[in-house]
Parts: sequence; C-alpha cells; structure tokens
Amino acid sequence: MGEPATRARFVAPLVVALVVVAITWGSGLTVGGGAEAPMDVAAGVRVRTPAGWTASPAPLPAPWQGVRFTRGPDTLTAAAAAGLAGSPVDVLDAYARQVIDPTIRSAVFGEVGTVTVASGRQAATVGYVGTSPEGIPVEGVAVALLGGPGGVVVDGVAPKGDLGAIADDLRSLVASVEVT
Repeated sequence: MGEPATRARFVAPLVVALVVVAITWGSGLTVGGGAEAPMDVAAGVRVRTPAGWTASPAPLPAPWQGVRFTRGPDTLTAAAAAGLAGSPVDVLDAYARQVIDPTIRSAVFGEVGTVTVASGRQAATVGYVGTSPEGIPVEGVAVALLGGPGGVVVDGVAPKGDLGAIADDLRSLVASVEVT
C-alpha cells in the first residue's frame, strides 16, 4: 500500500475536522431569518426547523428522542436523552455509542473538541466518517451539550464531500436549541 494509501486514510478525517472547526467557530452567530417556529425535540428541548428542510420523528434507540430534518441525501438530527449527566463529552460519548456506531458502519471519529455555543453553554463536538446503511460513504459532525432532560445532541450527516454544504444549517440548528 505505501505512502499514498496512508495519506488517503487521513484526508477524509482532516476534511471533517475542518468542517467541525467552521461549524463550531461560527456557532456564536445569531440565527438569521428563514427558520420556522420552534418544535419539540423532547420534554424541555426545542429547536427551529432550518429553512428548506423537512422535519419528521427521528428513529432513535431509547433513551434518545428527537427530530430528523432531511433535504435530499443530507440529514440533521436534534436528539435528547433524559437522565444523562456528567459533561457534554459524556453526552457525546453516549450518543456516539448508542446512535452513531450502530447506524454508521465503520465509523471513524476525529478528536473531540469543546466550544461555547450561542446560548453560552459548553458543548463537545466530534467529526466522523463512515458508511451509511445504504452503503454510501458519509461524513458527519455531532455537537453535544447538557440541558433539558439531560443531554442534547445536534448531528449532521452528508455524503462524503458534501458536509460543508450543510454547515450553515447545522450551525443554525445548534444555535436554535432552547432548553427549559
């Protein structure tokens, strides 16, 4: 295999890491117009539907509840799980083990980062690559925070190479999280 194969193995995670930085760096921006009225994700957690996306219940394993937004092959998921405690990194770890790992085949995760989102809450972020259940190479970014019933995660997934195209909508969805 040699050097080209080794170099190629790191390209996708590097691209995802750059998108994670772009999403979280801008997460302090105010959400602009175009988002619809808030909708419930779970008890105590609401988000605004990004403009141009279709909302439906997210098929998540217990204890997770959520809403999935789709636009073509791209998905954004807002999920919450009651009873999660600890730190945003703990919430992110639980989501990765319970939701991403069983769904995204051969998932490879980047390094976990921490940021402050628009609400002033601390959040943990991670980028990942893998293969969808349909066999499509994908890349994703998950952002986790504490609040509401326990833990909240916003997760964006797109076909490989397209994650940057949904970065603004993912950033807007993170910024729209309302926890009561």
